[in-house]
Amino acid sequence: MKAEIEIDNYLSEDEKKELAQDVFKEMCRNYFRSKDDPEAELLRIAGNSAYIITIDYLNKLYDKNIEEIIKEKMIKILNNDEKISYELFHKSYGYGSNGKGLDLVEKYLSENKELVREKVIEAINNFEYSETVANEICSQVEEVASKFYDAVSRLNDMIIPKSKQQDNERD
Repeated sequence: MKAEIEIDNYLSEDEKKELAQDVFKEMCRNYFRSKDDPEAELLRIAGNSAYIITIDYLNKLYDKNIEEIIKEKMIKILNNDEKISYELFHKSYGYGSNGKGLDLVEKYLSENKELVREKVIEAINNFEYSETVANEICSQVEEVASKFYDAVSRLNDMIIPKSKQQDNERD
């Protein structure tokens, strides 16, 4: 024998809503109590919900599916040499991470320092300098050498007491 109860005879619409809300709240409490890190679980669910809601909203805004738009944008970026170069070789400056290409370039440069050094020296030696460029390079090297000499002198004055310097000069 099967007994059927018509719930509409016993509960109003508001009572049914309140009962459903109470049952849902209790299920949520039990679910989160069962987790090792309830706060992390709540953040995960909120993040997933935000993603789903955002994608659904964006899909409604556009005639095309948002995934199709993203695919088209990705293809456009891949076909744009300047943009792809940036993505591959950008420096992070403390935000995010370097582009993978930059990390690889730095790695291979580090592994091949001697070869790079040889090629730079070869390029310098084989470059045909104009007189103006040669004079400017000489001027810059002279200025750097002078600043270096002055810095060494100041360090020497700070490290070695004056009396020892005078003794060394007499010898």
